[in-house]
Amino acid sequence: MFAGCILYYKNKSNYKKQRQDIILFARKNNISLGCIYSGFAFADIRKFAHLFYDGIITSDISNLGAPLSDIKSILQYCRDNDFCLFSAAENYAFFPNCLTDDFFKGFDALDKIRHDLISAATKKSLLQKKAAGIKLGRNKGRVFPKRLDDKKNEIAELLRKKSTKTEIAKKLKVSRSTLYNFLKTNYLI
Repeated sequence: MFAGCILYYKNKSNYKKQRQDIILFARKNNISLGCIYSGFAFADIRKFAHLFYDGIITSDISNLGAPLSDIKSILQYCRDNDFCLFSAAENYAFFPNCLTDDFFKGFDALDKIRHDLISAATKKSLLQKKAAGIKLGRNKGRVFPKRLDDKKNEIAELLRKKSTKTEIAKKLKVSRSTLYNFLKTNYLI
């Protein structure tokens, strides 16, 4: 007997479609479907692992996780617990005996290739923007307004009145180190 596994991340809108896909897959492949669990993460489904007799059916392998590392960890979990994993949309079947270390090395290689492709595309895009004359990064030498800039006169007046720096910091609701940094950069001490 198998258990259906529906994962939803941002919304529950495709819940019914996933449920139908799992039921149709089970009927088409003559698989006994015990129940269908749903949750926001595979960890939610793992709570019921003791109820899974033979394995898990999911509607789509991509529903198990966005990064390949999520899918890999789920497949490792299935291998370690002698579960089969079926994906209805792609018609994939993962059996514990076929989930070898070499298989997972392949996942790692795919993840690295994906990372390298994204990195190369980003670099290419940045080079194109630079060639088009678009400035990249922060403006050099740009001075951002500080928290105490508009209170410079008030701070100078309090210092003339011989207020302690701790009193000034408390009055302005800043830390003493923020006040000291402001005083140093503005040459008030």
